[in-house]
Amino acid sequence: MKKDKFNIIINGENNYDSVLIFCHGLGDNSSSWIYFANQIKKKFNKLKIVLLQAPNNPVLINNNMIMPSWFDITEFPITKNYVDNGKYMNESFKIIHNNIDKEIENGILPKNIFIGGFSQGGALSLISGLKYDKEKIGGIIIMSGWIFSNTTLFDNYYEKDIPIFIGHGDNDKVVLYDCAEKLNNILINKKFSKVTFKKYNNMSHNSSNKEIDDIIDWLKNFII
Repeated sequence: MKKDKFNIIINGENNYDSVLIFCHGLGDNSSSWIYFANQIKKKFNKLKIVLLQAPNNPVLINNNMIMPSWFDITEFPITKNYVDNGKYMNESFKIIHNNIDKEIENGILPKNIFIGGFSQGGALSLISGLKYDKEKIGGIIIMSGWIFSNTTLFDNYYEKDIPIFIGHGDNDKVVLYDCAEKLNNILINKKFSKVTFKKYNNMSHNSSNKEIDDIIDWLKNFII
């Protein structure tokens, strides 16, 4: 493990053939996800995991307090009707897309690059993954995330065989479980053909070993 500025890289820097780029949630930091990354890394010898650190931005719902945030948050809890105001989003897209570009320049095939995130990071990962228009990446992981009601992205995205994993606890009081159901239904209705949806009974706004195991099993379909 090493730090690249505020990002954390879990092994594999010199001998890897696949990459997971992961984004934490609002107010959190990359180091909170080291356990998650280490559990996944145990199963994939040549997987590099990059835990990205969000920039510090004012957040409307917290009285414009400055904190690690990929984009502005306008309501709490997050509901299935959430509307995004677009603040800081493009800057965060650039962070993720620049990391993808860097890995492709290093010789990693786009099909072996995955984007994932938790909560706000999951919402960002979904859209940034679909907005990356140079190549189709390997897949997207959304943990306790959501989709914006005001997005038209799905209507303009044509490669609908991109693998997508959605995991969400049904006792989540921060990002309501309805958000996950809505996202899953939208993807199905828009003809996305490789969506995996996992519901975790009694899980609140966090991850679990069961969810990590499910993500590992999902990744095994694409990473040797």
